[in-house]
Amino acid sequence: MAACLVFLILPTLSMLFFTLVAAELTQGWKAIFFENFFNEIRLPQNHAGGLQTASFLLFTIALAIAALALALYFFIAPSLF
Repeated sequence: MAACLVFLILPTLSMLFFTLVAAELTQGWKAIFFENFFNEIRLPQNHAGGLQTASFLLFTIALAIAALALALYFFIAPSLF
């Protein structure tokens, strides 16, 4: 349960640190954030060349914790049934 909360809190924090970068699309300028947020937030550098280290680290830690919790659950769960 704690891992679920961490997975909700850390990506939320990483959203606050994420820098919006405009990309020119066929219909004008749109923020990449709205096109493919989870793909962009995992990158350590945005498309304009600026660093987004805080959002990258927070999102990576959130994914690692979620993966570890899921692995532990699948390791422990068979003994519960």
